[in-house]
Amino acid sequence: MSGDTPRVSVVIPTVGRPELSEAVTSALSQTLPPTEILVCADTSDPIEVPDHPSVRILRVGPGAGGNAARDAGIRAAAGNLIALLDDDDVWHDGRLETQLNAIRSAGLHDHDAWIASCSVQVSRSGQFVDVWPHDVYDEVRPLAEYLFARTAARGGTGFIQASTLLFPRWLALDVPFDAGLRFHQDVTWLLETVRQHSRLRILQIKAPLVVYRVGAASVSSAIRADASTEWALEYVSRHSRRALGDFLLTQPVYYARAGGNLPAALRAVRLGIRRGRPSASAVAYAFFTVGRIVVDRSFGHMARA
Repeated sequence: MSGDTPRVSVVIPTVGRPELSEAVTSALSQTLPPTEILVCADTSDPIEVPDHPSVRILRVGPGAGGNAARDAGIRAAAGNLIALLDDDDVWHDGRLETQLNAIRSAGLHDHDAWIASCSVQVSRSGQFVDVWPHDVYDEVRPLAEYLFARTAARGGTGFIQASTLLFPRWLALDVPFDAGLRFHQDVTWLLETVRQHSRLRILQIKAPLVVYRVGAASVSSAIRADASTEWALEYVSRHSRRALGDFLLTQPVYYARAGGNLPAALRAVRLGIRRGRPSASAVAYAFFTVGRIVVDRSFGHMARA
């Protein structure tokens, strides 16, 4: 960032997961050390973090939600830049330095509207299983289409996750994280920031600089299909009919299968076709997944008979 002095405040929303200390340690181990690490505890339980002068615990809630914790940390931050880190993820040592170098190379300053991201190493049950996204954002396509428009029946979408985000503090004060949301939190902020700042730059580095842990305890595993459908109708519909159609025929249908909710899956498909412009890949995914829900329900009825 030419002429600017980067002072990075790391904001970690937490409910006290056992991985929290590892997340904080990864922030402390950066080759370009952050100014401070704000652990925003959405719980009244004791919080165990490494003893370090730059680590500070803020109490939020309890039960306020991840976005309320993020917003509290951003408002309390002393830095001119904010780096987000979820309490069950881990940064590689060069995450901040690599992203800041990319921002400098792009000629951007802390008073400009920009968001830096990167790829992630996906970890499931302690094993690295993939690198997401397979294609980083090129700033050519609309962001909603990059995130949701499918190019294949399985996968084929982009990916930007909270623990990869670095941005000027003023940007999140201007477009706050919505404390009322309990899911799709980071992507909602991205979409709303793009909508409100037409000159926003989004730089996504291809190198995987974050370990992103997925598993049964994640927030996404508890999302209801109908709630995801309503979210898309409110937020994704503002950006692109293609993105809306592909999202509705995939994400809520996926959640509906996890919950065995055939009516919710059919509603999402119907709305996606009526109000969106889904791709053939999304239609194929929806057809296959709805079929699996029907089969699962049929075998369930047979087992109970």
